[in-house]
Amino acid sequence: MSHKRFTALMQTMVLTFGTAVAIAQPVQSAIGIQSPKVVEANLQVSFLDFIFPNRRARTRRSRRSSRPIVNVSLPHVLSPRNTALLRTNSLTVQWHPVAGATSYAVAITGKDVEWKVEVTETEAIFDELKSLKPNYRYSIVVTADNGVSSDAGEPVGFTLLPETESDRVNAQVEAIKAEQREPDEEALAIALEYLEFEHSNPDWRSYSLNQAAIDVLEARIEAGTEDSRVYLLQADTYLRIGLPLLAQERYEEALTSAQAAGQAEWQAESHWGLADVAQGQTEYADALNHLQMAQALYENLGNLEQATELQTQIAALEMQLPQSASE
Repeated sequence: MSHKRFTALMQTMVLTFGTAVAIAQPVQSAIGIQSPKVVEANLQVSFLDFIFPNRRARTRRSRRSSRPIVNVSLPHVLSPRNTALLRTNSLTVQWHPVAGATSYAVAITGKDVEWKVEVTETEAIFDELKSLKPNYRYSIVVTADNGVSSDAGEPVGFTLLPETESDRVNAQVEAIKAEQREPDEEALAIALEYLEFEHSNPDWRSYSLNQAAIDVLEARIEAGTEDSRVYLLQADTYLRIGLPLLAQERYEEALTSAQAAGQAEWQAESHWGLADVAQGQTEYADALNHLQMAQALYENLGNLEQATELQTQIAALEMQLPQSASE
């Protein structure tokens, strides 16, 4: 993934644990102020660059989820999930409900922490924040009273940023707010800042601030935004942290918004994201359909590089279809 992209606004996730991208400044005019057309052009490029971490090579492999098929019967941890956290005064753990369960045991473990609580709702407030040590990973496990546990799925955890790192990120976010952008553009810029977080100390590996990015985008979604990029960015983030079904919902909403606005490129991106989700869940026929629609859109746009990359994936997927159909 390339270092320093820019501070503009517009992009969509795909970072894996321990990987991050810094932000470069946008191009300025001769008098130091960006023209609207330059800003728009830079934003679109950056948005695509974030979707394609190796965009020059036209590969989307790193965004596709390689996680296990989702077992909807488990109490999957929804938040905080595979994320770094800014310094906070409260932490609420939330998870997917289990059919028939009447109570849940929640455990957070890690350096100097062995916390457990039993609740009847699908959330619990962690009340030992002062025990958390910055930069260390803490695991979360939720077990329903019928014995079904989130531990049967992939491991889930979080890290807490030290005060210096939190202050640095908060200062960057305040600088974005001071620019007084339009609400959706501000949200996209802030979300990108969170998603591209990189620890200033190279000796420490860290998640990105995935939960903070999800939250700032969710605020715009709840406000009724029709900007397909907001949905795309949140969808990609959900896919990255291992919540493909939530990603699917947002990709579908992004597609609807892009179709209403006549935005062919974002339609293609939405189809590609839906294909990623479907393929990860071994729904190969659906994945193939979405890839073909994305390819057709890119061909109509004259983007032969993307169309060719999609054809490669389509060919590989077609080889899997007979096997999946016979299972």
